[in-house]
Amino acid sequence: MESAKSEHLTGNPCDVPEYRRVLVISHEASRTGASRVAVTLLAVLNELDWNTTVVHRHGGPLRSELDAVSKATCNEPGWRLRGQLRRLGLGRLACGLENSAAESLLKRHRPDLVWANTVLTAPYVLAANKLGIPVVWYSHEQAQHTQHVLRRYKYRKPFREAELVACS
Repeated sequence: MESAKSEHLTGNPCDVPEYRRVLVISHEASRTGASRVAVTLLAVLNELDWNTTVVHRHGGPLRSELDAVSKATCNEPGWRLRGQLRRLGLGRLACGLENSAAESLLKRHRPDLVWANTVLTAPYVLAANKLGIPVVWYSHEQAQHTQHVLRRYKYRKPFREAELVACS
């Protein structure tokens, strides 16, 4: 199978084999730019016969649209607990749970690519890097917010963890 992957990476990008799996991490399904970009991305990947799965970190009004254009969906476990821990001043514990959930989901789904939608999906970028899975990190946040979020996860050189960082 490894030779097929290598062949694909040097071949025509429209000739996508069945095994190409992409995990799209949605930090929330709001009606903002990042979620809309994810809907468009999923529609294109589905036209190219990619196996697409959306991981919902939180819900929102665009969730049904994301679900409609993906082949599978799942919810990140423990998001309510993490919110409660942060409100109690236990942010480190919450970050540990996020990192654990991200790594667990990546191991279970075994994607060929992770699309991390916004800086708030940082735990998935870390886990994907640890597991050797390529990442496209789409970020639209301003620098100050980005640095604040990334400090939570003790990132030293965050954007070196991704194959591509797309900003808007």
